[in-house]
Amino acid sequence: MSSPDFGGNGRLVRTDDGGNRQDGEAALAGLAGRRVLVVEDDWLLASEIVRVLEAARCVVIGPAPSVPLALAHVESGQAIDAALLDINLQGQLSYEVADLLLARGVRFAFVTGYPKTMLPRRFGEVPLYEKPFEPRRVLGGLLADDAETA
Repeated sequence: MSSPDFGGNGRLVRTDDGGNRQDGEAALAGLAGRRVLVVEDDWLLASEIVRVLEAARCVVIGPAPSVPLALAHVESGQAIDAALLDINLQGQLSYEVADLLLARGVRFAFVTGYPKTMLPRRFGEVPLYEKPFEPRRVLGGLLADDAETA
């Protein structure tokens, strides 16, 4: 059962942990130094994700608000431990970025307003979090040592 929670920017977000923000914060413990690509064109949401990542002492790559910028980050050869990907970036679908991340074995999740049924079959095993979402919880799950690679 979801309960309301207000993120750091005052926006209402949904949590799946009974609204217990402590669980989300605990999930981020030990993530220092992880390199996370943020692909999001909503400036407010990207800023919140970056804030949470920086608080956990992760290395933020991006945020990339477009497919070409996201591709440039992935193709640059820099190490990426995980990525959060919005599907619709300024009217362009980010599936090309997702394909490249899959090919490189990078863990990632979609964060979007679209339902999972919208995804092509090849992304059936990739986690999808519908907006609004709790960044701490998503990031903690995505970066956990025992999380499966996408």
